[in-house]
Amino acid sequence: MELNEIFKNKFELPKDNFSNSTDLNEIKIGFSVYRDQKNLKREGFKSLFHVYIKNEEFEKTGDLKPIIITAVYGKLSEQGLITYSDDFSIDGKWPVELISKNEFFYNIRTQDLLYKNEPISGFEILKKLTKNI
Repeated sequence: MELNEIFKNKFELPKDNFSNSTDLNEIKIGFSVYRDQKNLKREGFKSLFHVYIKNEEFEKTGDLKPIIITAVYGKLSEQGLITYSDDFSIDGKWPVELISKNEFFYNIRTQDLLYKNEPISGFEILKKLTKNI
């Protein structure tokens, strides 16, 4: 099994309002995933997460590679996710955008995900990042 598939399987998707993952173009290891925001009761609104390792990291020595995770929130349309429009209003319960760098790591040799040098599952990473949104 290729490294990207092994990495994606660590996140156990789809699960708990997260959709199936979709590979990112031109990224060796990474995917995107939607999360329904059912707790906000906004029909058609979702968070879009990108979970990946920069390609440049594979040129560096060492087994630990930092995972970058970003999230944006918006309304899903046929063209994709719309993060701002005059067609809908933003109120005080709008989720924040998220960028996580150098917080989670992937060991490409052992295929372990790590948080503060401790093993963690991919789904636990997603839950940790979304506990307040």
